[in-house]
Amino acid sequence: MKKAIVSILTVFLLVACNVNNQDKIEEEETVEANKGYDTLAENEVDIAKKLNELNIAEFELEVEYSGNKEYNAEIDKKDDGSYQVTIKNELSNTSLTGQEAFDDLYPRLQDLHVHSDSNQDDLVQQVLQAFDLPSDYEEFEIEIEFSDGKKLEVNIDN
Repeated sequence: MKKAIVSILTVFLLVACNVNNQDKIEEEETVEANKGYDTLAENEVDIAKKLNELNIAEFELEVEYSGNKEYNAEIDKKDDGSYQVTIKNELSNTSLTGQEAFDDLYPRLQDLHVHSDSNQDDLVQQVLQAFDLPSDYEEFEIEIEFSDGKKLEVNIDN
């Protein structure tokens, strides 16, 4: 009888230790996963703050060149308040996303002095210069939504 009780207690003890160990593993995984989320949240706050300083809510640029080459840059605010930032530069065969893309775009956006009533020709020249793009484009499209809700859209086909 004593052996049966000792065996049963041993089994319960082993099960309890395993459950406790599993809880520790799950807790460590949760902490590790949250580290990435906290960093992401900080990046989102940083992006929002910097865009607000520029009075920009969203930005999209597409410039097409001969030979089916394009330059695309976009800062898109999602419904949850996060940002999707992408650059696809077929002229230099580069692509950037996330914080890396924003870090590339932000100084270029700082060089732009635009508002919802900006002159179209002046805007195009500023963008080409700030983004180091050739002026022999076939199509130029830009859409900027400002923090006050106003928009600036330019579409040019050459």
